[in-house]
Amino acid sequence: MVFQRYTVLFIDSSTSGDNVMYDIYYRYMWQDSFGVEAGYFSGSGGIMSAFVGIIAKVNHIEYNGFRTALYGEYMLSQSNRLYAKLGASANELSYDLEASNDSVKSISDRDVDLFTAVGWGIRFKSGLGMNIEYQYIPIQELTVQNLSIGMSYRF
Repeated sequence: MVFQRYTVLFIDSSTSGDNVMYDIYYRYMWQDSFGVEAGYFSGSGGIMSAFVGIIAKVNHIEYNGFRTALYGEYMLSQSNRLYAKLGASANELSYDLEASNDSVKSISDRDVDLFTAVGWGIRFKSGLGMNIEYQYIPIQELTVQNLSIGMSYRF
């Protein structure tokens, strides 16, 4: 017999230099260790977010998208677990490309890309949980790598 479990993550947020990101998702567990997630993520970078060679730089990076992923976990103890996510994201990326001659070109693109994450989580008897997660999301020309701390509730 398989019991169905639901988990909602309210917000994952991270700051890395001048990057701010959040990820809100819903997870449905069809087995004790396997499930599927659907969610929305968004992030932005500020000035000096990326460099493209010596003659150009990228400013004002913004990305967002919807994602779905398969979820698998390995229980270390009754409350501790390691987990991984693998899926796809339909996203939009926009940024300004500034050349050395001070010309600025605004670029916006939409595509479907890979979504991956690994992490560690702890679940308390109250249903509240906390996790630390590393995300790797190659969004067109930009590769997003976030280390985030999140909270979730299992009901």
